[in-house]
Amino acid sequence: MNLAPVQFASGPIPDTAEPLHINAKAANAILSPSSFSGPLTTETQSAAANACKPLPTGYHRRIYFANPNVPNGAAGPGTDAYGNAIFCVGYEEIDQYGHTVPGTFHDATQFNPAQVICLPLGPLQTPVYETWEIINLATELHNFHIHQTKFAHVSEAVAMSGPPTPATYATGILEDSVPLPFAVPGPGSQPVLYPGATSCLVSDYRLDKCTATSVWVQIPFTQLGTFVFHCHILEHEDGGMMHAIQVVPSPS
Repeated sequence: MNLAPVQFASGPIPDTAEPLHINAKAANAILSPSSFSGPLTTETQSAAANACKPLPTGYHRRIYFANPNVPNGAAGPGTDAYGNAIFCVGYEEIDQYGHTVPGTFHDATQFNPAQVICLPLGPLQTPVYETWEIINLATELHNFHIHQTKFAHVSEAVAMSGPPTPATYATGILEDSVPLPFAVPGPGSQPVLYPGATSCLVSDYRLDKCTATSVWVQIPFTQLGTFVFHCHILEHEDGGMMHAIQVVPSPS
């Protein structure tokens, strides 16, 4: 079926002073009132209160992208039953002092629907703004992508300066994906011990055996439901580099 004719002009590409213009008011599209309004029933309030708790002020979520595969039958973890490389996501919550919140850590694993980041909307179903730190432990490209919302890509200084607010999203370009810098394995790390490996382990990172540059994003959540974030490279998301999020109503 022919959908449209396409013609390519010959000659040099003209320079433009502004090749791309993003209207800052586009932020209104994701910062509008949440997907419902009005009072909640007693049953809904109870379900929301029991489902999950908001991230405390000063806390942030840390996401690990890793593929601790050791191909070609070499010793170590990381390939599935068919010898294919696996791609994983790890998670923990970090308090205002930079410490892991007890009980929140799970190591980098393939997509498990039972592992869900859960958060409620704010009082009266107002948007919630969170800071996330994303770390690529692999020696290859991964790309953070999230559904149902967009985010502001910020510096560590901005991320640590205080909780994100609507002003964060008032100017600049909102993104839904961002490439993550490669990790640099050090002595004693998984890629050094097993040359076939293409990723450090979370334990390597924690023991300073692997250098990785954090990418900081501040994310507004306004819509209810369960959705995902993942690596935007198809092989990687299909290989398990994906994690679920659930946004529930505020109980008040």
